Amino acid sequence: MQVLKSGKSAEQRLRLHFLDGLRGLASLYVVIVHINRYMGEQVPVFLQFIGKTLRYGNFAVAIFIVLSGYVLMLPVARSQNGYLPGGLWDYIQRRARRILPPYYAALFFSLLTAVIILGFIHFFNFKWHESPEYGEFHPFFSPIDVITHLLLVHNLTES
Repeated sequence: MQVLKSGKSAEQRLRLHFLDGLRGLASLYVVIVHINRYMGEQVPVFLQFIGKTLRYGNFAVAIFIVLSGYVLMLPVARSQNGYLPGGLWDYIQRRARRILPPYYAALFFSLLTAVIILGFIHFFNFKWHESPEYGEFHPFFSPIDVITHLLLVHNLTES
C-alpha cells in the first residue's frame, strides 16, 4: 500500500477515471479543431466526415476547464476541514512536478525547431513569409520571449 505525503493511502484517493477520459476527449477535440483549421483543402477523409461538428471547439475548451477544475477541487471537497490536504505549498509542489517537466520539454523542442527553421532561412535562402500555408506561425523569437516562458510569465506580456 502506497502512503502519500498527506498520510492517506493511494486507495483512499478518489479517482474518477471517466472524467479523465472526458477531459482527454475534449482536449483531443480541441487539437483536431486546430489541425483542421490549418489544413484547408488537405483534410483527410475521416476528418471530412466530422467536419461540420468541428465548429464547437470553444465548447470543448470550456468542458475541459470545468472538468479540470472539478477534478482539482475534489480533495478539498472531500477533506474534513475544507482545506487542501497537505496545504497549499504541498499542492503547488505536486502540480509543479507534474506540469513543469513536459512544459520545459515542449519549450526546448519549440526553440530547437525555431533554430532549425532559422538555419534554413539563413543558409538555404528559404522564404518563410512567401509560403502562405504557414499562416500566423513564425520561427522568430527574442531573448525576452524565452525568458518570459522560462519564468512562466509569458501571458503577462503583450504579444
